[in-house]
Amino acid sequence: YFNMRNPYEIAAGAAVQMKRILTGMYGQTRHTKYLESIQYLPRTELKKLQAEKLCQILRHAVDNIPYYRPLKKQFELTPETVFTDIKGFPVVSKEMYRDNFDLFIDVKAPYAEKLSTGGTSSINVTLLRDKIAMIQRNNEYFNRVIGIYPGMSRINLSRHETSYHVDNERTIEIEEKKLMKSYFINSSYFGEEKLKYLYDLYRKVRPKIIKGNTAAVYDFAKAIEKNNWEKIHIPIAYGGVSTMLPVYIETLERVFGSEVYNGYGSTELNVVCAQCGEKGGMHYIPVTHYLEIITDGGQEAKNGETGSLQVTMLTNKVMPVIRYKIGDYATATNEICSCGRTFPMIKSLDGRLMESLMSPKGTFMSITGFKGILNNISKVEDFQAVQTSEDSLDLKVICEEELSAKDREFINTKIAEILDYKMKTNIVYIDKIPKLPNGKILRVVALKKKTNPKNLP
Repeated sequence: YFNMRNPYEIAAGAAVQMKRILTGMYGQTRHTKYLESIQYLPRTELKKLQAEKLCQILRHAVDNIPYYRPLKKQFELTPETVFTDIKGFPVVSKEMYRDNFDLFIDVKAPYAEKLSTGGTSSINVTLLRDKIAMIQRNNEYFNRVIGIYPGMSRINLSRHETSYHVDNERTIEIEEKKLMKSYFINSSYFGEEKLKYLYDLYRKVRPKIIKGNTAAVYDFAKAIEKNNWEKIHIPIAYGGVSTMLPVYIETLERVFGSEVYNGYGSTELNVVCAQCGEKGGMHYIPVTHYLEIITDGGQEAKNGETGSLQVTMLTNKVMPVIRYKIGDYATATNEICSCGRTFPMIKSLDGRLMESLMSPKGTFMSITGFKGILNNISKVEDFQAVQTSEDSLDLKVICEEELSAKDREFINTKIAEILDYKMKTNIVYIDKIPKLPNGKILRVVALKKKTNPKNLP
């Protein structure tokens, strides 16, 4: 169906290509065609291409980036050694970029964009991106994989892209690009007035695609059900930003009749990975990113193991992002997707590293643990775990009916097994989980540490 685009959509695609030619951005189209030409190569060939790109970015870093210059003579940085060499490069964090900005940039290289992050971690970081990094983005490729093309009517519920630009402070709430049949609604908050506007737009446009912040798309679907509004079929629902819970997928399938897909990326890394039609995992592009998943023991995760995700971006030389600990858990897989594409995959994204709590015994439990427990209790639609003291937590749940004594005992037992400690768990019934200002949700809220700014005894 989606490969048989109507004449308007074909014309819209041609308009996009003409605009790219006129603005010098046609490289985006060439990049997409290149990715399509290599997507079925043997993995050994893809590994060679990745080694070459990784060599280029690491050599550039040790030659031109102050932070990495001391490493120049420590590594060979050849295609044969680079996958070992990179393990000797330091892992970096948002705090390091924030506190040492000048050490991470190539002052001789021109930049095309100046961006700002400021997500769940509340750490604002300024980043530079060169033109190659702007052009070699994977958005269009992943869109085409699941049948999204220019001119297909769509509603996007997310923060507007201009909000990421340091020099642009305006907040766009609603934007309509009627010629491209694209409508943007800021997902930072949903009041009754905005929801009603969104529903009226939904009825008028009858979009083929709804995409954006997964939690916002889910909230809209729930509002339609709650208010008994007419449901209109949307073929594709594409989410990102927030963790895709099973209840989200079930709700979007039920309300919109959609095929539901998940993607993952960030301001500093562009789009990193996304699902194809098989949904057996999330493909990532080995010529634009190099991914490592590191277990709590410091080892690279094997097939099926979960760990901290570290990403190296292979396209941005003005401010190379190398072994960046982005703050998310991921599960590794070495499988080849049944779609036939040989691009490597991660099995799943499993929540934020900061979304974890610690018992008095020093053991940790992350969002992955809570998801694993609550996915076994069908009546739980959503949740948030808030640690209230060293040995207690409030487990806030959205349920159509209260949990049974058996369910509560199951939850307590499983939490104790994971933590090797019996936490005092208070079940709290809520109607809605509060969002952060950027529209994201923290599903596990750690105990806030007391600070002593005056260094008093």
